[in-house]
Amino acid sequence: MPSTHSGSPVILFRAPTRPWALVVATALSVVVLLPLAILLAVLGVVADSASGIVLGLVAGVLVLLLGCLLVVSARQHFTVTTAGIDVASYLRTRHLPWSSIRLVRVGPPTVFSPRATELVLADGSTVRPFATSMNFALWRGETPLSHGADGTAPTRCTLAAIDAHRRYLAGEFGR
Repeated sequence: MPSTHSGSPVILFRAPTRPWALVVATALSVVVLLPLAILLAVLGVVADSASGIVLGLVAGVLVLLLGCLLVVSARQHFTVTTAGIDVASYLRTRHLPWSSIRLVRVGPPTVFSPRATELVLADGSTVRPFATSMNFALWRGETPLSHGADGTAPTRCTLAAIDAHRRYLAGEFGR
């Protein structure tokens, strides 16, 4: 049984990521956004006026945003350890120690992170890691149906967090 007495936390579960999902997202973005950016740039050159310069700039911004979105989306992760849960979102990484987590459950069907693992903290706030949501299922190598036909079934991410939280409450990881 893992213990934190050795000083460093033991990783109990890490939401898997599939690099092919990033390749597919890149390919789809290139197929959809790159032609749009090229079209705007060509229209900008043809227009040969101030509106042409604006269209060219918009095309450049679209390509930059695409690149940034793809790089930043690769940051998403969810790791359950004997010390707590690590959640990396688009811009920051949070470590939530077990002592600050009151409840782990399947979250509501929100727009941005539907049925994600929901961590209810001691202060009453909630954290819903996007990496555990239905939107991220393919990235984890699961089907969107891994959340069940009605979307309320817990996934491996949620089950691992619930199990580790129960083990923490039972005193297995120390308090």
